[in-house]
Amino acid sequence: ADVCVKKERVAAGLHGVGAATPQAHRLAYILGRARTDLSALEGRGAADVDVGAAPDDDDGTTPAGGRIKYDPCIGGEVTAYLNRPDVQAAIHANVSGVIKRPWSTCSSVVNYSRFDLLTSMLPVYRDLLKAGVHMRVYSGDVDGIVPTTGTKNWIAQLGLTVKTPWRQWTTDEGQVGGFTVDYEENFSFATVRNAGHMVPYAQPGRALQLLKSTLAGTPL
Repeated sequence: ADVCVKKERVAAGLHGVGAATPQAHRLAYILGRARTDLSALEGRGAADVDVGAAPDDDDGTTPAGGRIKYDPCIGGEVTAYLNRPDVQAAIHANVSGVIKRPWSTCSSVVNYSRFDLLTSMLPVYRDLLKAGVHMRVYSGDVDGIVPTTGTKNWIAQLGLTVKTPWRQWTTDEGQVGGFTVDYEENFSFATVRNAGHMVPYAQPGRALQLLKSTLAGTPL
Protein backbone atom coordinates (compact mmCIF):
# COMPACT_ATOMS: atom_id res chain seq x y z
CA ALA A 1 0.00 0.00 0.00
CA ASP A 2 1.10 3.56 -0.68
CA VAL A 3 2.09 5.22 2.58
CA CYS A 4 1.50 8.65 1.09
CA VAL A 5 -2.16 7.82 0.59
CA LYS A 6 -2.37 7.00 4.29
CA LYS A 7 -0.38 9.86 5.83
CA GLU A 8 -2.77 10.02 8.76
CA ARG A 9 -2.04 6.39 9.61
CA VAL A 10 1.70 6.96 9.38
CA ALA A 11 1.50 10.05 11.59
CA ALA A 12 -0.50 8.24 14.21
CA GLY A 13 1.58 5.08 14.14
CA LEU A 14 0.29 1.59 13.43
CA HIS A 15 0.07 -1.79 15.12
CA GLY A 16 0.47 -0.29 18.57
CA VAL A 17 3.57 1.80 17.83
CA GLY A 18 2.61 5.23 19.13
CA ALA A 19 3.74 8.26 17.18
CA ALA A 20 4.96 9.97 20.34
CA THR A 21 7.22 7.16 21.52
CA PRO A 22 11.01 7.52 21.29
CA GLN A 23 11.14 4.18 19.51
CA ALA A 24 8.83 5.45 16.77
CA HIS A 25 10.86 8.64 16.43
CA ARG A 26 14.13 6.77 16.04
CA LEU A 27 12.68 4.26 13.60
CA ALA A 28 11.16 6.91 11.35
CA TYR A 29 14.40 8.88 11.40
CA ILE A 30 16.55 5.87 10.50
CA LEU A 31 14.23 4.74 7.74
CA GLY A 32 13.93 8.21 6.30
CA ARG A 33 17.63 8.98 6.35
CA ALA A 34 18.43 5.64 4.77
CA ARG A 35 16.05 6.52 1.94
CA THR A 36 14.14 3.32 2.56
CA ASP A 37 11.13 2.67 0.41
CA LEU A 38 8.26 4.65 1.88
CA SER A 39 6.15 1.53 2.06
CA ALA A 40 8.49 0.25 4.75
CA LEU A 41 7.30 3.05 7.00
CA GLU A 42 3.76 1.73 7.09
CA GLY A 43 3.06 0.10 10.39
CA ARG A 44 6.40 1.09 11.88
CA GLY A 45 7.17 4.77 11.89
CA ALA A 46 5.85 8.16 12.77
CA ALA A 47 5.88 11.48 11.05
CA ASP A 48 7.27 13.30 14.09
CA VAL A 49 10.97 12.49 14.34
CA ASP A 50 13.53 13.39 16.94
CA VAL A 51 16.64 14.77 15.29
CA GLY A 52 18.31 15.67 18.56
CA ALA A 53 20.75 18.50 18.13
CA ALA A 54 20.51 18.66 14.35
CA PRO A 55 19.30 22.20 13.60
CA ASP A 56 16.39 22.80 11.30
CA ASP A 57 15.84 26.53 11.60
CA ASP A 58 18.06 28.88 9.65
CA ASP A 59 19.34 30.54 12.81
CA GLY A 60 20.94 27.27 13.88
CA THR A 61 18.36 26.42 16.52
CA THR A 62 15.96 23.55 16.77
CA PRO A 63 12.21 23.82 17.29
CA ALA A 64 10.87 23.22 20.77
CA GLY A 65 11.78 19.74 21.94
CA GLY A 66 14.38 19.28 19.20
CA ARG A 67 11.79 17.74 16.87
CA ILE A 68 10.92 18.53 13.29
CA LYS A 69 8.11 17.15 11.20
CA TYR A 70 9.36 14.51 8.79
CA ASP A 71 7.08 14.16 5.81
CA PRO A 72 7.37 10.60 4.45
CA CYS A 73 5.76 11.79 1.22
CA ILE A 74 8.26 14.53 0.47
CA GLY A 75 9.63 12.68 -2.55
CA GLY A 76 6.24 12.46 -4.23
CA GLU A 77 5.38 16.03 -3.32
CA VAL A 78 8.62 17.37 -4.81
CA THR A 79 8.04 15.34 -7.98
CA ALA A 80 4.51 16.72 -8.34
CA TYR A 81 5.77 20.27 -7.74
CA LEU A 82 8.57 20.05 -10.32
CA ASN A 83 6.16 18.65 -12.91
CA ARG A 84 3.89 21.69 -12.68
CA PRO A 85 4.00 23.68 -15.96
CA ASP A 86 4.35 27.01 -14.14
CA VAL A 87 7.28 25.72 -12.07
CA GLN A 88 9.05 24.31 -15.12
CA ALA A 89 8.53 27.60 -16.94
CA ALA A 90 9.98 29.54 -14.00
CA ILE A 91 13.17 27.45 -13.91
CA HIS A 92 13.39 27.20 -17.72
CA ALA A 93 13.07 23.42 -17.70
CA ASN A 94 12.05 21.56 -20.86
CA VAL A 95 11.30 24.85 -22.61
CA SER A 96 11.32 23.13 -26.00
CA GLY A 97 8.66 20.66 -24.92
CA VAL A 98 10.61 17.84 -26.55
CA ILE A 99 10.57 15.73 -23.40
CA LYS A 100 7.07 14.32 -23.12
CA ARG A 101 7.49 12.12 -20.07
CA PRO A 102 7.14 13.59 -16.56
CA TRP A 103 10.23 14.48 -14.56
CA SER A 104 11.32 11.93 -11.95
CA THR A 105 14.05 11.79 -9.33
CA CYS A 106 15.51 8.62 -10.82
CA SER A 107 15.29 7.07 -14.26
CA SER A 108 14.71 3.42 -14.98
CA VAL A 109 16.12 4.05 -18.47
CA VAL A 110 19.62 4.70 -17.16
CA ASN A 111 21.42 1.55 -16.07
CA TYR A 112 22.96 2.59 -12.78
CA SER A 113 25.84 0.43 -11.63
CA ARG A 114 27.07 0.30 -8.06
CA PHE A 115 30.45 -0.79 -9.39
CA ASP A 116 30.97 2.85 -10.41
CA LEU A 117 30.56 4.21 -6.90
CA LEU A 118 34.29 4.33 -6.23
CA THR A 119 35.29 5.56 -9.69
CA SER A 120 37.24 8.81 -9.40
CA MET A 121 35.54 11.95 -10.71
CA LEU A 122 38.79 13.94 -10.73
CA PRO A 123 39.23 13.57 -14.53
CA VAL A 124 35.78 15.10 -15.03
CA TYR A 125 36.61 18.07 -12.80
CA ARG A 126 39.93 18.56 -14.58
CA ASP A 127 38.17 18.63 -17.96
CA LEU A 128 35.67 21.19 -16.64
CA LEU A 129 38.48 23.33 -15.27
CA LYS A 130 40.24 23.26 -18.65
CA ALA A 131 37.00 24.36 -20.29
CA GLY A 132 36.82 27.35 -17.95
CA VAL A 133 33.57 26.30 -16.31
CA HIS A 134 32.94 28.11 -13.03
CA MET A 135 32.31 25.62 -10.24
CA ARG A 136 31.37 25.80 -6.60
CA VAL A 137 31.36 22.61 -4.56
CA TYR A 138 29.40 22.79 -1.32
CA SER A 139 28.96 20.46 1.60
CA GLY A 140 26.98 20.37 4.83
CA ASP A 141 29.49 20.35 7.66
CA VAL A 142 27.64 17.58 9.52
CA ASP A 143 27.11 15.43 6.43
CA GLY A 144 27.67 11.83 7.49
CA ILE A 145 27.37 10.48 3.93
CA VAL A 146 29.89 12.70 2.14
CA PRO A 147 32.04 14.25 4.90
CA THR A 148 33.73 17.58 4.25
CA THR A 149 37.13 16.04 5.04
CA GLY A 150 36.87 13.76 2.03
CA THR A 151 35.77 16.62 -0.20
CA LYS A 152 38.69 18.79 0.93
CA ASN A 153 41.07 15.91 0.26
CA TRP A 154 40.01 15.35 -3.35
CA ILE A 155 39.97 19.09 -4.05
CA ALA A 156 43.57 19.23 -2.81
CA GLN A 157 44.45 16.63 -5.45
CA LEU A 158 43.43 19.08 -8.18
CA GLY A 159 46.46 21.21 -7.31
CA LEU A 160 44.60 24.52 -7.50
CA THR A 161 46.01 27.93 -6.56
CA VAL A 162 44.32 29.60 -3.59
CA LYS A 163 42.93 33.04 -4.42
CA THR A 164 41.08 33.87 -1.20
CA PRO A 165 42.05 31.73 1.83
CA TRP A 166 39.72 29.68 4.00
CA ARG A 167 37.37 32.00 5.86
CA GLN A 168 33.89 32.13 7.31
CA TRP A 169 30.96 33.44 5.31
CA THR A 170 27.97 35.08 6.94
CA THR A 171 24.25 35.00 6.23
CA ASP A 172 22.16 38.06 5.53
CA GLU A 173 21.15 37.89 9.20
CA GLY A 174 24.76 38.16 10.32
CA GLN A 175 25.10 34.52 11.37
CA VAL A 176 28.01 32.28 10.41
CA GLY A 177 26.74 30.39 7.37
CA GLY A 178 29.82 28.21 7.01
CA PHE A 179 33.34 28.44 5.62
CA THR A 180 34.64 28.92 2.10
CA VAL A 181 37.78 29.13 -0.01
CA ASP A 182 38.21 30.50 -3.54
CA TYR A 183 40.75 29.38 -6.13
CA GLU A 184 42.26 31.18 -9.11
CA GLU A 185 40.90 28.54 -11.49
CA ASN A 186 37.23 29.61 -11.23
CA PHE A 187 36.65 27.06 -8.48
CA SER A 188 35.42 27.48 -4.93
CA PHE A 189 34.44 25.25 -2.04
CA ALA A 190 31.95 26.15 0.67
CA THR A 191 30.59 24.44 3.73
CA VAL A 192 27.14 25.10 5.17
CA ARG A 193 27.03 25.21 8.94
CA ASN A 194 24.74 22.75 10.71
CA ALA A 195 23.57 21.13 7.48
CA GLY A 196 23.67 17.46 6.63
CA HIS A 197 23.63 15.71 3.26
CA MET A 198 20.45 17.46 2.10
CA VAL A 199 21.57 21.05 2.69
CA PRO A 200 18.34 22.83 1.59
CA TYR A 201 16.26 20.54 3.81
CA ALA A 202 18.22 21.41 6.96
CA GLN A 203 19.25 24.99 6.16
CA PRO A 204 16.99 26.42 3.43
CA GLY A 205 17.97 30.04 4.02
CA ARG A 206 21.68 29.37 3.83
CA ALA A 207 21.21 27.12 0.80
CA LEU A 208 19.31 29.89 -0.99
CA GLN A 209 22.02 32.44 -0.26
CA LEU A 210 24.62 29.98 -1.51
CA LEU A 211 22.65 29.41 -4.72
CA LYS A 212 22.16 33.12 -5.38
CA SER A 213 25.86 33.78 -4.89
CA THR A 214 26.76 30.93 -7.23
CA LEU A 215 24.40 32.06 -9.99
CA ALA A 216 25.63 35.65 -9.68
CA GLY A 217 29.26 34.52 -9.76
CA THR A 218 30.05 36.45 -6.59
CA PRO A 219 32.09 35.27 -3.59
CA LEU A 220 30.35 34.41 -0.36
